[in-house]
Amino acid sequence: TNGAENLNCSALIIHGLNDFNVRPKQFNLMYDAFQSAGQEAKLVLHQGAHMTPDQIDGLDLNGILGRWYAHYLYGVDNGAEDEAKTAYETGDITMPFTDVGTGEWFYQHVRYVFENQLMNGTGDTTFSPNSTLNRAQAAQILYNLEGQPGFSGFSDFDDVPFVHWGWNAIGWAHKNGVVSGKGDGKFAPDDPVSREEFAQMLYNYAKYKGYDLTATGDLSQFPDADAISSWAETALSWANGKGLINGHENGTIDPKGSTIRAQAASIMANFDQNVAK
Repeated sequence: TNGAENLNCSALIIHGLNDFNVRPKQFNLMYDAFQSAGQEAKLVLHQGAHMTPDQIDGLDLNGILGRWYAHYLYGVDNGAEDEAKTAYETGDITMPFTDVGTGEWFYQHVRYVFENQLMNGTGDTTFSPNSTLNRAQAAQILYNLEGQPGFSGFSDFDDVPFVHWGWNAIGWAHKNGVVSGKGDGKFAPDDPVSREEFAQMLYNYAKYKGYDLTATGDLSQFPDADAISSWAETALSWANGKGLINGHENGTIDPKGSTIRAQAASIMANFDQNVAK
């Protein structure tokens, strides 16, 4: 941290909590140095060991870094500034998920949220479309949609410690009124997010962004409308009116039911294209 006052750039700090030679205290000192210099710094924690650029499949990150160094340090005109943009615009993004077939109803939705960095997989080659979305994942999706802004502060929840992978997302979302806890200082990050909870999170995010909240759906059309929690009625009506959350094939709105990841992909693709833009 010597000379921290001379820092004149932002930083993305990635740290493996099981790294054998770099301890949390070291990256914490680095983060503090950027903060003291008034520079933006983002932290990404993962439950793994040391990670180097050449270990990420599908990208020649060492080559990219070399071209950036040559361009910015030595003024070499090698097109480094446009490289990432060109790769995105030409569609050179291949979905790695073996459990998302092209014939599935959710294929295009999953492709959209993956390409737009709204949702990641549950593994290197799995998206787990039929698995339940939990509350931490829901907060992370909205944090991703916001562009993962820097978050500094302390967790308000006993069950979301600093080392939790969703600490930044949950902390940011709670600070800005996008999510709320479950009471008694708990967020319950691993609990399934219900359909009415997800609707409330989307509504809260739309309110935070200043989006139109005037849409309303007729919830009385659903035979289980009386099961909707009073606190979620406005949000669920809005989400239904926007076409984000609709009824099941059996006609129910199922407010207490879980949201599966394929449904979340569909909802977020719709939200990003028709509400956020």
